[in-house]
Amino acid sequence: MEIWKDVVGYEGFFKVSNHGRVKSIDRVSMSGKKIAGRVLKTRINKDCYEYVSLNNDSKCATKSVHRLVAIAFVPNHENKPQVNHIDCCKTNNTASNLEWVTGKENIHHASINGLMRCGEKCTISKLNKLQVREIKELYATGKVTLEKIASKYHVSNSSIWNVVNNKTWREVS
Repeated sequence: MEIWKDVVGYEGFFKVSNHGRVKSIDRVSMSGKKIAGRVLKTRINKDCYEYVSLNNDSKCATKSVHRLVAIAFVPNHENKPQVNHIDCCKTNNTASNLEWVTGKENIHHASINGLMRCGEKCTISKLNKLQVREIKELYATGKVTLEKIASKYHVSNSSIWNVVNNKTWREVS
């Protein structure tokens, strides 16, 4: 059964359901115009989460649907800051699929479920596997400093340190 609750901060304007839907409520605007309520269309952000735009007569904001559902329906007794999709599907925003987690728990869940983008799959990676092999080989010779390697590949000294100490790119030998 679908249950609807007020969206916190938008009471009287929007409701969210345990099925992961958001709707506006029939209301009269400050100018006296009648506004019919409706289920809102969601959009997908760059991280593949569904979101909606909410506004009332005083504020407008973009909100993630999964957070709205979790705030309304998922108890957060330990005051954890993040919401995790248990089945790993970022568009399954049903209350039964959501849980409150710490950042560490969220990363662990993503890691064990193969959701972590690492190496060349990471959109912010400045290196590729060939470059990482070259870096490891250069450093192993003992003839080139971390600073010079970092300069050559246009990355930070700490990035090189992480590569040569197998903190990142462990899969490349």
